Amino acid sequence: MVYASIERCPVFGSKLVSYDDSATTKNKRCSKSCKSATRIGNYTYEGVAVVADNYWSALQEEKH
Repeated sequence: MVYASIERCPVFGSKLVSYDDSATTKNKRCSKSCKSATRIGNYTYEGVAVVADNYWSALQEEKH
């Protein structure tokens, strides 16, 4: 089983410009990080998802 943690921009309609996943690739408990998008009504929320073997690792890598 794997767990994911997603961090989205709090501003309506904003776009993710870039993200640095170098810390995620160094952590052996995290397997992947990727861009995510959710559409609600007319607004698209972009963010970053971190996938890890436990939730705590995913949450910690997301905050870096």
